[in-house]
Amino acid sequence: MKWWYNGGHKWSLSQGSAKELLELLLKDGFLFDPEKMTMLPGSLGVKNGRIAGAYSVGADAPEAAEVVPLGGKAVAPGFIDVHAHLDGHANAGRRSLLQGITTSFGGNCGLSPIDTAAFYESQKDGFCVNQAEFVGHSFSLREAVGITDPRKSATPDQLNQILALARRAMEGGAWGVSFGLDYCPGCSFREVEALGRLTAEFGGICPIHTRLFTMYDMYSISEAARLALEAGVQVQVSHLVYQYPMPDLLDDAFAMMEFARDRGANIGCDSGMYTDFAAPLGSATFDPETIEACDWKYSDFLVSTGPHRGERMTEALYRELRRTAPETEIVCFSGHSGAVEYAFECDYVMPSTDAADYRPGQGHPQAIASFPRFFRVLVREKKRMTWQEAVRRATLLPADTMGLKNKGRLREGADADLVVFDPNTISDNANFAGIGTPDAPNTGISRVLIAGKTAVCENEIVNDRLGKIIPRR
Repeated sequence: MKWWYNGGHKWSLSQGSAKELLELLLKDGFLFDPEKMTMLPGSLGVKNGRIAGAYSVGADAPEAAEVVPLGGKAVAPGFIDVHAHLDGHANAGRRSLLQGITTSFGGNCGLSPIDTAAFYESQKDGFCVNQAEFVGHSFSLREAVGITDPRKSATPDQLNQILALARRAMEGGAWGVSFGLDYCPGCSFREVEALGRLTAEFGGICPIHTRLFTMYDMYSISEAARLALEAGVQVQVSHLVYQYPMPDLLDDAFAMMEFARDRGANIGCDSGMYTDFAAPLGSATFDPETIEACDWKYSDFLVSTGPHRGERMTEALYRELRRTAPETEIVCFSGHSGAVEYAFECDYVMPSTDAADYRPGQGHPQAIASFPRFFRVLVREKKRMTWQEAVRRATLLPADTMGLKNKGRLREGADADLVVFDPNTISDNANFAGIGTPDAPNTGISRVLIAGKTAVCENEIVNDRLGKIIPRR
């Protein structure tokens, strides 16, 4: 199999130290180690929810209660999604699980449960994937203190209330404060900076869905860089290509981030695998003024949920749904297909899904297809990166970015969150409503394990309660 060619170097794998009976042996496949940037033939042992050891071909591996022949398939750490909206929704969690995600960060774009500790408690009996949670500013915290107009800034008293709620969430295990500035255009930088400083106090992270006054201004990315520099907080620019869906815009965005990074800012980014984003029609993103400023046409919008799903928008339908069904999810076709490839040229960009909860047959295909699409398009078809690098972007890079010490790794003692897939066939099959099926199952992922237990086998979920909550420590 040509995909694992390693320049003629000898394979060498560490021998697992355990001689006692393993719980599981994934036998005779190819092991992706993102720390060593290798993909070597061998077997992987699992015991007590952790990786017990890796065994080269022909080695005397310990006996195992269960042996799964891999037949030449690959084993990698479970994929880590740094930007999603699962937030305890089981259907959303199942779609993530089916694309190989074993850990997901929710509460992004300023939308989350307010009481993080209570949310974690509600999930203590297990979920489809491991869950970590941000607390959201731009919808949740603002609405909790009575700010219902997204065009208004918080008063000093409201900001103090927001800070108190955010502090409570951080003390309850939130990983940081998320911003959806595109959805609250009236929010002041004073609010953003104050919450950034609070997050930095706890050693947390601020994911930021940047503002879009127009499709072409760069104030949005400069605000994110300013937050990192002035508040001294780690910043994660969310779903990069949705915000800057043209190669020339990405050039400017990367230049600003590099300028900030050179001056000590801790700023990174993630990107989806589509240039076509989804948002509720009633949000500020689809205000008439924004549509005009961004040079969008009604025909650029596709209805993805509800009775009109699969229909292209018209002015009449826009006015009707804004009035009667503002929760309707709309896909905006606004980007350039080459932007995705361009975005991942930067070595600190990692894939993410922006996955949310949708009814069967509805929504954006990103919710089930993002990671298989990442491997299909950027590695197998476009050859924009090696398999080793792609696995690193989907596993170790998000683990290190978020501070997950025992995930995203294939070393002995790491959590046995694992994905078994065929590099020759892994592929997405979902497509937009009216074009295809938004939740069509993927190809090429044969097994997903969480803590050493099988959650998915041959595209069928066999256990959707293996995931645990991951509070920030």
